[in-house]
Amino acid sequence: MKEDKKKKIIYLITKSSWGGAARYVFDLAASLPNDNFEAVVASGGEGALGEKLRNVGIKTISIKKLSRDVNLLDEFSVFFDLLKMFRKERPDVVHLNSSKAGAVGSLSAKISGVPKIIFTAHGWAFNEDRPFWQKFLIKIFVWITLLLSDDIICVSESTRRDIRNFPLIYKKTQVIYNGISSFNPLDKDEARAFLSSISMDDIPSDAIWIGALSELHKNKGLEYAIKAISLLKNFPVVFVIIGEGELRAKIEKMIKEENLEKKVFLLGFVNDAKKYLRAFDIFILPSVTEAFPYAVIEAGFAGIPVIASSVGGVVDIISSDCGVLVRPGDYGSIKNELEKFIVDKEKMEKLGINLKHKVEERFLSGNMVSQTIKLY
Repeated sequence: MKEDKKKKIIYLITKSSWGGAARYVFDLAASLPNDNFEAVVASGGEGALGEKLRNVGIKTISIKKLSRDVNLLDEFSVFFDLLKMFRKERPDVVHLNSSKAGAVGSLSAKISGVPKIIFTAHGWAFNEDRPFWQKFLIKIFVWITLLLSDDIICVSESTRRDIRNFPLIYKKTQVIYNGISSFNPLDKDEARAFLSSISMDDIPSDAIWIGALSELHKNKGLEYAIKAISLLKNFPVVFVIIGEGELRAKIEKMIKEENLEKKVFLLGFVNDAKKYLRAFDIFILPSVTEAFPYAVIEAGFAGIPVIASSVGGVVDIISSDCGVLVRPGDYGSIKNELEKFIVDKEKMEKLGINLKHKVEERFLSGNMVSQTIKLY
C-alpha cells in the first residue's frame, strides 16, 4: 500500500439502533484521524447509529437483511451482499462488532481477501439465558468467528476469561476497555426539571431519585430493581428509567401490578441522556449479564454513586472503594444497599467521588481509540 493512501476501515455491526456496541462503533469511527484513515460503517437496517454517523460525515452502508433473527435464506443473502461490498470497497481492515455480524462477516471478509480482520467481543450470547443446545451451537459459531479473526478485542477481563479454553484463540486476544469522552452534565435542579417535564408528576420535594440508563431488555434485570423499589417502604423514592426496548409492555405491567405508578417512571429514549445523570442521587445497574457498560462509567464521570450487579466487566469498574456490587437477580440485596446509601449520605458521596476519579484515570475514550489504532 502506498504511504500516502489512507487506510480504509469498515466497521460491521448487526443493528443500527443505538446501544453499547453501536456507540462503540460511532466513537471509534468518528475519532479516527482523517489524514490517515477513512471510516465506513455497514449495518443492518436504519437507525440512530446511521443518522449520527452521517451527521459527522461518515459513509454508511445498509445491509438489508442483516438482523439479530436467524433465517437461513437471509444469511445467504447477507453473505453475498458482504462479499460484493468488500470487493467493491476494498478495505484494509474489517472491524466486526456483535456475534451475528462477526459470524457472517468474518467468513465473507476472509474469502474477499481483506488483509486484516478484527473482532470486538461486546459480550457473549452463550452467557445469556438459553437452552443448552443453543449455547453449544453458539459457542461453535463464536469459535469459528474467532479463528477467522486476526485480532480479538475483549472489552473486559471477564469477557476474555470466558474464551480462555477455546483452542487457538487466547493469544489473539487483548483487553481494551470502552471509554467515554468528557462531557458536562447539567446540575441537579436543571436535570430534574427537564426529566420531570417528560412524564413525571407530583414528585415529592424530599424524594430520593434513583436512576438507570438502560435498554428495556431481559439482560438488564430491571425487574429486580423494580422489585427492590417496591420493598422500600420507609423512604420517599422515585426510580427513573431512561431507555427504550422490547420489554416496555412487560415492565409497564409489572409497575401496575406492584402499584408503583407514582414511584417508577419509564421515560423512554432521551437524547444525550448522560447530560441528566446528576438528577439522580443513586445510579443502579441490575443487569444479569453485561460486557462493559457505558452507563456505569458515565454515572461515575458525573460523580453519582453506583449499585451494580457483579457481572462481566462491571467488576473491572466497581470496587469496594468506589461503589457497591450485588449478586445478579438479588433484589433483596439491592433494597438493602439502597437503604444503606439513603441513610449514610456521606459514604454515598465519597463513593461517587472515588468512582469519578477512577473513570477519569482509566476509562476515557482517548485510551480506547489509541490502543485500537495500534491494531489497525
